[in-house]
Amino acid sequence: MKDKLSMEQAEELRRALDLTQVPDAVNRKLRQVYAELPEEVPHKSRWREPLLKAAGVFAALAVVCGGLLGLNAANPALAESIPGLGSLFALMNDHTMHPMGSHVGTYEGSVEELDLAATAPADTDYSLTLDEAFCDGNYVYLTLQLTGPEEAEQYDHYVMYLPNEEGTRLTV
Repeated sequence: MKDKLSMEQAEELRRALDLTQVPDAVNRKLRQVYAELPEEVPHKSRWREPLLKAAGVFAALAVVCGGLLGLNAANPALAESIPGLGSLFALMNDHTMHPMGSHVGTYEGSVEELDLAATAPADTDYSLTLDEAFCDGNYVYLTLQLTGPEEAEQYDHYVMYLPNEEGTRLTV
């Protein structure tokens, strides 16, 4: 660590060395350096600071969003309980984590095999067989087999009316 001289010590040193003015060699060198300096001081470019701030804000936002999505993947119930954002996670989880039919493969023992045939008018070649049925508490899953005449294969879907009090319609 360098020790600095106090004003008294510097004055005493000047008197001891008999230095009343700056030596000519030092004076010439200082004037040469001053002559090389530009007239105006260059200004620092200010466009980087706002850009860096914006990049920092977006990076922080990305980290927060990534953390929240990770929390939702690890613990959906906790993510859905966050005030203000929980309803968004609940909506997202309802459509992505449990799409319709996602539980059917896990309930192999609960699927009931029915093998029921629907009656059709005698003058048609259509038949409908209900093979399996399952209910997970939210949806009823049915496995149907619909057969018809060869000319009916040109249609991309069928609309069937199942007779009951409400007049339920089933589109296949």
